[in-house]
Amino acid sequence: MQPTGVPLPPILRLARALHGADDLERVLDKVREFLLETTRYRWVYVHLLHPSGTKMEIAGWALPQADKIRASLQLVDVSRDPFLQRVLYTKEVLVIGDLRLVPDADQAQVEAAGIRTAIAAPMFDQDAHLGPLVVCSFTDQELLTPTPEELDVISQVAALVGTVIARLRAREAQAHAESRLARAAKAEALGRMAAEYIRKSLNLKDL
Repeated sequence: MQPTGVPLPPILRLARALHGADDLERVLDKVREFLLETTRYRWVYVHLLHPSGTKMEIAGWALPQADKIRASLQLVDVSRDPFLQRVLYTKEVLVIGDLRLVPDADQAQVEAAGIRTAIAAPMFDQDAHLGPLVVCSFTDQELLTPTPEELDVISQVAALVGTVIARLRAREAQAHAESRLARAAKAEALGRMAAEYIRKSLNLKDL
């Protein structure tokens, strides 16, 4: 137990803030607040791999055209984009100093989003690769190369967010399973009621 009056280490404060969180966007809002306190970075989002392996889900960051950017990126066939594949499947922290200098990055998308420096830190659910947590600078800060201390913080945050995402997915899967069982039980009950009604109707006709 933490002694009274002794402040928690920053990453433990974030872990406590995320305890019980039930919405990914709220999780990333808390992460963004944490990064604003502990690093020079203002923006964070996640790329989540779709089970199909060809699509991705994007959550996080607050920019004027964030919804439009997310919608356009979610239509990208990841399996045909070498740059996004590198980012999505990285198993180590990937630092891209200036996205405008990456030859196989979609420069129209880079310009539309205004992203400059990007740090992609992989997230895992045990051995399952979830995708990266991305911390970045936009045109408001231009290029912003991370320090070793900032990279360490971002790695810790990615590990923590991966754990939270795994918990949210497990809860969602359980809710779906319970819903399916409830529907099956209801259908079974209705079937029994229908069978009983038919049996009674037949008995009445026999009289």
